[in-house]
Amino acid sequence: MMPEQTSWDSYFSRTFNQLMWWAEGSSKQREALDPKQLSKDFKRDPSQRNAP
Repeated sequence: MMPEQTSWDSYFSRTFNQLMWWAEGSSKQREALDPKQLSKDFKRDPSQRNAP
C-alpha cells in the first residue's frame, strides 16, 4: 500500500472508532439520565411547545 493510502486508512479508522465511542457513551448516558425526565418540554409533542 502507498504511504498516503495507509495514512488515510488510519485517519478514517480513528474517526470511525471515535464515532462509535461517542455513540456508546451517549447511549449509556441516556440510560442513566433520560432527558425527557429533566425537561417538561421534552414530554410534549413539538407542535405543543411554545416556540416559533
